[in-house]
Order: sequence, then structure tokens, then C-alpha cells
Amino acid sequence: MDNAAAQQLQQIADQGGGIYYEARNANELREIFVRNIDVAGCNNYRNCVVSNANREPNQDVTTQNAQRNCTVSVANTERNQVVSAVNSDRDRYGECRMFIFETIAPRRSEFVEAAESERTEIISVSEAERIEAIGTAEAERGEQLEGGLPAP
Repeated sequence: MDNAAAQQLQQIADQGGGIYYEARNANELREIFVRNIDVAGCNNYRNCVVSNANREPNQDVTTQNAQRNCTVSVANTERNQVVSAVNSDRDRYGECRMFIFETIAPRRSEFVEAAESERTEIISVSEAERIEAIGTAEAERGEQLEGGLPAP
């Protein structure tokens, strides 16, 4: 490219608010791209993806903990009501008191274990999705920082 063409391109860049870089060959052009990659932009994008990827699992943990705690509370209330009723009227329940106590404990455990199992499964899936999203963001960021240009 001659000097007049280079000056014209410089003026276009200046008028457009851009920057004119002179490259004499493909290697110099590649170096210009690599040197001028928006590292902050790449990092901001990655940080945004990571933040979003963390938000959903955190919400899932909060929701699942609340649901499990609710189930435990209901199961405990039911058990306590039965135990209280049986203990308050020993004459009525007499011989079957022990059977009732032995039955109510496993019933409570079944509810609590089911709630805990569901909680664990949902949180596990959410965590796997988080890890995948972060891995993808890291890979994309790496490609962007490497210039994303084909070798000359």
C-alpha cells in the first residue's frame, strides 16, 4: 500500500473514532489483533457467565432447603401430635402405645429421607449445570484471549 492510501485510511480511522494500525503482512496483522484483544471485555463476559451460573444453584439450594425444612417440620408436628395424644390418654391406647410409637418414627423418617433425597438430586443436577457453564465460559474466554484467529 502506498503512502497516500495509508494516510487516507489513517484519516478514516481518526474521523470514525478508531485507531489505524499498519500491518505489512499477515503475521503483523495477527500480532495487532493479539495485542489489542479486549482482555477486560473477555474477563467481564466470563465473570458475568460465572455469576449467572452461580445464581441458579444458590437459588436451588435455598428453595430445596426451605422445602426440606417444611417437610421435616410437618413430619415432626405430626409425630409430636400423635405422641402427645397417646401419652395424654394412656387408658385409651394402653397396649398399642408401643406399636404406635414404633410406627410413627419410621413414618417420619420416610418423609424426611424422601425430602432429603429430592433435595440432593436437584442440587446435584444444578451444580453439574453450573460447572458445565463455567467450563464453557472459560473455554470461550481462552479462545478470545488467544486471538481466535487462524494461524498464518
